[in-house]
Amino acid sequence: MELFPATNDEKWTLIKRVIDDSDYYLVIVGGRYGSIDHMSGISYTEQEYDYAIQRRTPVMAFLHKSPGELSLNKSELNPDLGAKLREFRERLEQRPVKY
Repeated sequence: MELFPATNDEKWTLIKRVIDDSDYYLVIVGGRYGSIDHMSGISYTEQEYDYAIQRRTPVMAFLHKSPGELSLNKSELNPDLGAKLREFRERLEQRPVKY
């Protein structure tokens, strides 16, 4: 994220360009849902994943095996975002993943 410019539109343009130029998309999911794109209402991570799938970019997903065992400072405390995280993990788990 340190490469991101200041505006949301520019961020998403950069993200798409990086995914377009990549041989695969690697997603690592721990105990937080991530930064929300306020236009779409979903995290940038989930938006990136959706874009990579749409582009048919091979995806490698790494999920924390026991996110409920993470310390509170590494966990999603917002119940709404926690639900979004669980739904996202379930989507990821419909494909091969590594824990």
